[in-house]
Amino acid sequence: PNVNVKMAEVVSADPTALAVRLNDGQEIAGSHLVLAAGSQPNFFHTPGADQHAFPLYSLQDAERLHSRILTLFEDADRDPALVEKGALNFVVVGAGATGTEVAGALAEMIRDVMPSEYHDLAIQRAKVTLVDAGDAVLGPFSPNAHAYASKALERDGVEIRLGASVKEIGPGHATLSDGTTIPTRCVIWGGGLMAGPLAENSGNAHGRGGRIHVLPALTV
Repeated sequence: PNVNVKMAEVVSADPTALAVRLNDGQEIAGSHLVLAAGSQPNFFHTPGADQHAFPLYSLQDAERLHSRILTLFEDADRDPALVEKGALNFVVVGAGATGTEVAGALAEMIRDVMPSEYHDLAIQRAKVTLVDAGDAVLGPFSPNAHAYASKALERDGVEIRLGASVKEIGPGHATLSDGTTIPTRCVIWGGGLMAGPLAENSGNAHGRGGRIHVLPALTV
């Protein structure tokens, strides 16, 4: 009985008045204001990323990516010539937790699942490339984790490209900072997050990636 739910979009917040404004103009105030509006992909102004990359940070992202992967295999099964054009090349951007996990899962799916689904398709031509500008897989973790994750991915056939970033993404390719162009129709973005749109209209100071500064006692 002490919970009141409003299904609406919050378009701005006032930390002084402890209030938020909804998209219909209504204002809601309280004794405390908690902003937990989530995040969005940070493409770091990479040309073409927002149009052609597939971020993986929400259930909707996962469903969209899953559909894309299956579509590519279906298309290649109907027209094997697409394999030569990179239809089964998958580029994963970011070797953090998200990118590392999805690269491994994709490699396992290609190895263990797809051969039984597509008997006439050259599954062995499918390739997963993990790209990161840093010098280690799972960079924020321990050196043991770096070595373990790299070994596991390479064992599953993932090509790891460290010290390189993605500079441009098109509908059929990804260009790296070292000048390499990889033909691909599926670039999976695990390269970073930024604050959600509400953060810009919250009246709070912003930090890296548009994140809202909070008191030290609230920082985890």
